Amino acid sequence: MNIRSSPNIRMRLSRQGLRLLIVGLAVGIILGLAAPRLWASNEAPGPAITHVVTPGETLWDLALRHGGGQDPRRYVDEVLTINSLSTPQLLPGQRLVLPPG
Repeated sequence: MNIRSSPNIRMRLSRQGLRLLIVGLAVGIILGLAAPRLWASNEAPGPAITHVVTPGETLWDLALRHGGGQDPRRYVDEVLTINSLSTPQLLPGQRLVLPPG
């Protein structure tokens, strides 16, 4: 083997290494996208509940208490949508349907 053939060997190895890197990245991306579905619970969320607003209570309070750890902003949006509310202001005695957390 002479010195001039050595760059060709390096080139083949780097191409092979590049192919392995691309395949590894593709597999990593696919697994990364599939992982949340693999770990997701098959349990159905609990039923929606009816809640009577108490004085000083806010949608944010309800989201923290009943949202099941999800992003409170998402839970607040769900409550607004389910109850056809155009404003987040609540009145004492108001009845709200709360989505399962």
